[in-house]
Amino acid sequence: MMENKSLRAIQFLGMVSLLILLLPQFDFFLKLSGADTAGDPDLFRICRVKDFYEKLPDAVTNSAIYPEDSVRSIYFIGDSYLVKNYGSLSLADALSKELQQPVHAVEASAVNPQYFNGTEYLAHATANRDRKNFVIIEIVERNIVDRFADMRKYHAPAASGLGEKSAKEGNGRQESFTTRVDYFLRNNFASRYITEQINTFLFHEFHRIHPDTRVYSLQPPVLFYSEETNRALPGSFYSIHPDSVISLIADNLQIIQNRLKKEFSAECMFVFVPNKYTLYHNFVNLDTYDNFLPRLTEALNRRDVLNADIYSSFIYAKEMLYFRSDTHWNKRGIEICLRAIMDKLPASYKRKN
Repeated sequence: MMENKSLRAIQFLGMVSLLILLLPQFDFFLKLSGADTAGDPDLFRICRVKDFYEKLPDAVTNSAIYPEDSVRSIYFIGDSYLVKNYGSLSLADALSKELQQPVHAVEASAVNPQYFNGTEYLAHATANRDRKNFVIIEIVERNIVDRFADMRKYHAPAASGLGEKSAKEGNGRQESFTTRVDYFLRNNFASRYITEQINTFLFHEFHRIHPDTRVYSLQPPVLFYSEETNRALPGSFYSIHPDSVISLIADNLQIIQNRLKKEFSAECMFVFVPNKYTLYHNFVNLDTYDNFLPRLTEALNRRDVLNADIYSSFIYAKEMLYFRSDTHWNKRGIEICLRAIMDKLPASYKRKN
């Protein structure tokens, strides 16, 4: 009798283990596993160490409906920073409210990376070439080199069905077997509590933490994303940015500006969101920044390419502008960025009082 019970127990455990290995290989179950944790900080979702848990504010949406301007259209192309709305209107909605007109926004990183060249999205959105069109292109610092140093990137396929967030959890390795299982265990309602207890124990006893959050601060408790700290990656704080790379990126952005002007009679502005680690690495060390963003801003200014200098606005802020356990900015960060954009937006596109 005992042997039969033991056998059934082993069979049951074997079936559970098999399900844990197989279910994450299907996108449906992988998405479902994290559906109810979407409000957790993204870096906390990666490491699941209780010391870094941070409750994010509720999302804020703008229910106002603004009439389309009779002669002007605003298009906003960006990544997840464009649409995140924890405790504040998203940057796109905040700009729409400020201008009292619709802002046609797209999270290109999750929908189609080719939209970052501007013309692809305006063609998709059937922009009227007879109107005054203004295009704002936003991108976080860690993706600038990868996206704009090689114009052939615009021929890359669209993001996978998992979307940007799960792609981020593994530096684009989300299709690997082990990464899918890891994501499933950390986010599935049946296993994430156990995973959190185990990970917290390992962190306290052996200082072990997920490799994508291996750089962190305890005072204050702040997580940093590996794409900003890994010396081998092009978007890292430690990546070398010679003048030749700065010039190449600036030249390519000038090409985008000129194409938008030629094909859609559109003006444009570039907005670069500083990496969280760029601003707050002094919580961990005193390493020197190579001033990638200020140097890129100077190169664009020499080419008369319009850009909003977010870095200079952020670096002097006294309060923290990013969530401690999330890669994204908080309400104050969005407000400062909005002000920088409005300062550079041509008067002809601003609301008339």
